[in-house]
Amino acid sequence: MGNIIFYLIFVITFLLFLLSILFLYLTIRKAIENHIRRKIDAYKEENRDHLFRYLYKGESSRQLLPDTYVKYVAIEELLNEFANVVEGVDLEKRMQSFAEMYFLERYKSNLYHRRWSIRMNVLYNIESFRMKSLLDEVVRFYHSKTILSEAEAVQILKLMVKFDHPELANLLLSNKHDFSEFVYRLLFSNMANDTLDEFLEKFYKLPLKFKLIIIDIVGIENRHECNQLLIAQLIDENDEIRIRSLKALSYLSTPLTQEELKRHLESESYEERLMALKICASVRKKEYIPLIIERMSDGIFVVRQQAGQAISRYPNGAELLKEISLQSHDQFARDMALEWLEKGS
Repeated sequence: MGNIIFYLIFVITFLLFLLSILFLYLTIRKAIENHIRRKIDAYKEENRDHLFRYLYKGESSRQLLPDTYVKYVAIEELLNEFANVVEGVDLEKRMQSFAEMYFLERYKSNLYHRRWSIRMNVLYNIESFRMKSLLDEVVRFYHSKTILSEAEAVQILKLMVKFDHPELANLLLSNKHDFSEFVYRLLFSNMANDTLDEFLEKFYKLPLKFKLIIIDIVGIENRHECNQLLIAQLIDENDEIRIRSLKALSYLSTPLTQEELKRHLESESYEERLMALKICASVRKKEYIPLIIERMSDGIFVVRQQAGQAISRYPNGAELLKEISLQSHDQFARDMALEWLEKGS
């Protein structure tokens, strides 16, 4: 019994000793980190004006030489702060030149660092500091990694979009990550026209997710030269292709024939009917009016609402709505006409 108590006391004492050592280590480490942080912050405040004068006036200063760890971190943080507000070709060139002079070699090395956070920090800073000279190294890093996190892949592709790298189309098509539609939209909406044209040339060979994004971008960017491509998609078997093509055509105010429009206004898909009505509201051809009035009796509220809006966009829209409110045999149509008359009053 005495031996057991002895061993328990020994174990407890040993554990307390280990905990004390660990606590002491963490306390000292935290104190050192706080001390370094204070030195970094102090250096930033002392040299903020020096960096400002360099970026805005081109005035060099020996104070901006990052020859110690503290100075390096402080200047990198300062440059990041300025990167968020810098505007103008000369300012961006000076920032890029400064970053390439002092950070380039370290960034090349840190791209392959075992810690994910350090690699990501480098990728973000390459974008912030406009370090195009590192792009080829970034692409080599992309190819060298057997396992690449989604965040790394997205940031690398963003850099390739930003600097219009010639391998962008191939890497995007061969990418193995299942990016969200938001990410793809972000990438495609910032592409150079020549790169987007490259995707347009391959449109019929692209995966569905790429087709949908490109259709959206064509509409948003008002690329009228793609009208015929969009119209050709209106007979696609995929509902979403047709719906997004109609939406893009509404942005472009592209007229459809009555027969084409009627086919979509009578579709089983209410989203398709809705987008066809958006074209009516955008184009406002007189011969569309009877087709729109039919949709005022649609069984889906948002479709009736869009039909009412389309009619209200016509020069004689108020008269048409008043006529519907008084003469239509359909309660839905009368109610919707009155709703839009009230909105217009």
